[in-house]
Amino acid sequence: MEPIYVSLDDKFDSKSVVVEVPKTRKFTRGKSSIEYTTSDVYVEEENGAQLPISFELAEQNMWGVNGIYPFGLSKDKQADNKLEGFQVVIR
Repeated sequence: MEPIYVSLDDKFDSKSVVVEVPKTRKFTRGKSSIEYTTSDVYVEEENGAQLPISFELAEQNMWGVNGIYPFGLSKDKQADNKLEGFQVVIR
């Protein structure tokens, strides 16, 4: 099953897109239980196959350095001695 790829130049018919009713899911990481809500989105073919959709985004120039802290650590407790590493983004 090949995903549908929509480039910036395409005239995409959004009427073919199916957006399911939102579902709330949860997962546990460490001692934290995280809930999130999403909808499954796809294009349904005549035979009932549900094809994923990928969209091209406009190119952007960006850069940055972010500190990586333990998952779930509140912002007020983020300090140099709690850093686990750094994330560097260059594009």
